[in-house]
Amino acid sequence: MYKLNKSPQSPKSRRNISDEKLRKANRALKALIECNHAILKAKREEDLLDDLCWILVEVGGYAMAWFGFAQQKERKKILSVPKKGFEYSNLDLASIMWTNPDFDFSSVDKPLLSDEPTTTGKIVSESVYLPSRAEEIKRRCASYIAIPLVGKDQEYGALHIYARELDAFNTEEVELLTGLANSVAYGIEILRMRKGFSQVEKKIRQNAKKVQKTLEDTVKARASAVEARDSYTTGHQRRVSKLGSSIAKEMLLPKEQVEGIRIAGVIHDIGKIYVPPEILSKQSYLNEVELNIVKTHTQIGYDIVKPVKFPWPVADIILQHHERMNGSGYPSGLLEEEILVESKILGVADVVEAMFSHRSYRPARGINSALEEISRNKGTLYDPNTVDVCLKLFNKKSFKF
Repeated sequence: MYKLNKSPQSPKSRRNISDEKLRKANRALKALIECNHAILKAKREEDLLDDLCWILVEVGGYAMAWFGFAQQKERKKILSVPKKGFEYSNLDLASIMWTNPDFDFSSVDKPLLSDEPTTTGKIVSESVYLPSRAEEIKRRCASYIAIPLVGKDQEYGALHIYARELDAFNTEEVELLTGLANSVAYGIEILRMRKGFSQVEKKIRQNAKKVQKTLEDTVKARASAVEARDSYTTGHQRRVSKLGSSIAKEMLLPKEQVEGIRIAGVIHDIGKIYVPPEILSKQSYLNEVELNIVKTHTQIGYDIVKPVKFPWPVADIILQHHERMNGSGYPSGLLEEEILVESKILGVADVVEAMFSHRSYRPARGINSALEEISRNKGTLYDPNTVDVCLKLFNKKSFKF
């Protein structure tokens, strides 16, 4: 008589085991998919961690999830951050020294010392020191997994997940959850990099504002020095700057170009600081010699401004603002396309304001005469597009100095 061997598992039993494995893999896969979506949409690290813990519990069906991060300070504690699931005060016992060589490391801090997940299949009986075991058992938690978050240069934290089943985390589920932890680590690094870049950008903007203010203070001081020598041109540079930048905006020029015109306008006559005051305030029209002296102000202005490192071609704009389309301007007799757009705009604004205002050698001619001057010489002396926009500002948009 033959002795029968113990019968193998029945097909039904094998199917139940297979179904259970599939169920566990499915819950991990569902959680992984949702968590990856959350990582892609995340803006802040704190919000991401909250969302991930919520997904693992509500979508994955786990009892609890939390993240622990090693504080890179002298005491090397584990910092527990947003968690979801059963709450208990003893969780703070996880804040222990994770670099103490005499400590019998638990599953709480082992992931920080290894790049492999740590699993506890039977919390109630396994001989691993868990400071919070009593609370876990009371809340019917049977299994536990901790997966390290591996950063670019070091392991800096771990994802902790509890389940209510014994031996809950099989090979397939561990692989999926490890993939999730890797995605989380990558997502956190990206968010921290963005935050770092944002802080750098903020500091750059703050520094840029300080530099801008310093430049503007310098510009205003030099503009005031010119106007102090010629009472008849008080406010002239400011008004030219206002009209010039308004024309540039209406022409839809880039913001940087508009700003360059505004700054150049404020100091476009800075070279007159070297013109004798008796010429600037002369009560009659200038003779040829005096006129030639005045014409030097564009070159002198260029020489004064050139050493200042403006982010715009301010010196060149000043140099060319008396150039004319037909080559009759000064100092170089440039033609059409040889003249900077900014200088063409400033040239029109300069003429309009000068004719509009009172001068030592003549009374104000008024805005109508000024607009008639640029209309009559459109395309000959003045850029046609600039003239058209200037006329539009005064005739249709009620521009005022």
